[in-house]
Amino acid sequence: MSFHAECKYKRKGGAAKLSCHEKAYPDGSMTVECALALPVFLFAVLTLLSFMYAVRLETDRTLSLSNRARKAAAAASMGPGGDLYIDLPEIVTYRFPFSAMPVPDLKIAVRARVRAFSGYKTGSDPADESAGGPRYLSDNAEVYHTHADCTHLDLTIYRTTLSAVGSLRNEKGERYRPCDGFPENWTGPVYVTRQGNFYYPSTRYGSLTRHVRTATAEECGSLPICARCAARDAADAAA
Repeated sequence: MSFHAECKYKRKGGAAKLSCHEKAYPDGSMTVECALALPVFLFAVLTLLSFMYAVRLETDRTLSLSNRARKAAAAASMGPGGDLYIDLPEIVTYRFPFSAMPVPDLKIAVRARVRAFSGYKTGSDPADESAGGPRYLSDNAEVYHTHADCTHLDLTIYRTTLSAVGSLRNEKGERYRPCDGFPENWTGPVYVTRQGNFYYPSTRYGSLTRHVRTATAEECGSLPICARCAARDAADAAA
């Protein structure tokens, strides 16, 4: 047992006097407390990790069964009106790796149930309108399209030289003109399309880029239909 001196000033008769006395503390008291508390803390952390691994196991097995069920559903396609389901149940056994006392294995039930593919139902696609079929919009669109392969959307870009572009004509027989902001003293290649009226020093210009998405009639709003798509629709209706 070790002894520690504890000193205090005491005032007697107007003068401060130092008074010391010894106080005893048992050696190793803090070490014993740590030795008791640390294993309990570590066991609690390991137990929490064990439950986290159990949840992870359940998630992994459920995802694996879901992927298998979807593949089986696609392979077992049937006609409309069928009532075939792919049902894959499984029991997963999880054994706790850390336990201060015997703990029974944990039984985890996982299941994936998918209906066999039976085709698409008319109107199930929000872009599948009853009149006119799906519609397509590009960035900053001023018209909507009814054909995804419309030449306004599916651009074919041609590369040529600045000296040769003057002799080229677009599909309307018109000459190509330099785009807005065309750099002066440009000596590199230029790019054109059959439908356009301008030539560009790079393919990064917005007029040569299309980001197309499907849209509903509400999204199209009051936009008019593309003239080329309208002509194709009229020709299909007359055929």
